[in-house]
Amino acid sequence: MILNEGTFEGNELVSADVMHEILASAPPAMGKGRSGPLGDQNGLVQLGSDSYYFGDERVVEKNGGALDDVRTLVPEKDIGIVVLANKHLTVFPEAVRAEFLERVCGESGTDLQARIQHSQAAMVFAG
Repeated sequence: MILNEGTFEGNELVSADVMHEILASAPPAMGKGRSGPLGDQNGLVQLGSDSYYFGDERVVEKNGGALDDVRTLVPEKDIGIVVLANKHLTVFPEAVRAEFLERVCGESGTDLQARIQHSQAAMVFAG
């Protein structure tokens, strides 16, 4: 629905204008700072989502609370992924998102899986 400008099965669920605002990288967006798996310094927060760059590709996403899920879109490539997990405080969705982004946008040159695995170990230890 999001990648199809607010329509699903031919029915408009959200107006195309609102969808353009949600996916916009201009106002009403505001600066967020470090964002995404590569820590893009120019991350933005806009209507209902965050955005950042992964390499040369702009990514728009909305994370769930406590890392339980992630919804990631690469609008210019017309592709997205939703990862759901029902285990509290797991970085599994982050690992899947990182793999998805490297396959869609190109390899980052960073071992994101090792970084994510380290984050999971820290969460387990802290818990």
